Amino acid sequence: MAFDWQHYLVFAQRIKGSPEAFFDISEAAYRAAASRAYYAAFKTALKYSMKFGYQPTNDGNDHVRIQRYLITVKDPEARPREASVQLVRLYDLRRMADYEDTLKNREPKHFASNAITIANLVLEHLQVKLPSSAS
Repeated sequence: MAFDWQHYLVFAQRIKGSPEAFFDISEAAYRAAASRAYYAAFKTALKYSMKFGYQPTNDGNDHVRIQRYLITVKDPEARPREASVQLVRLYDLRRMADYEDTLKNREPKHFASNAITIANLVLEHLQVKLPSSAS
């Protein structure tokens, strides 16, 4: 059975919701939550776009290519252009979470919350629901 990429968003929400479990490494947990939120949105957007003809290259270029492709999708049931805008914002947060030594004066918990909120917006714009285990 194929992995449900939206479970990464559920996982990110649970990490953010249980900071006591990571008291000694809380910033790492919040960074991981932000990163997993991005991948939930990215892989969901990739799968969505493939229904409209997107051909993934399965390399690092897909991260930017999918943002550009979503702008071209005509779907009366969803808002792919808006999803693209949010995916760009989320991509920047994910890169900061995974590669930067500091979060540029951002409080880690707020950083993770922001990433999760944006990932939820991407899914909402693409008319995708979280799995029932998200509650």
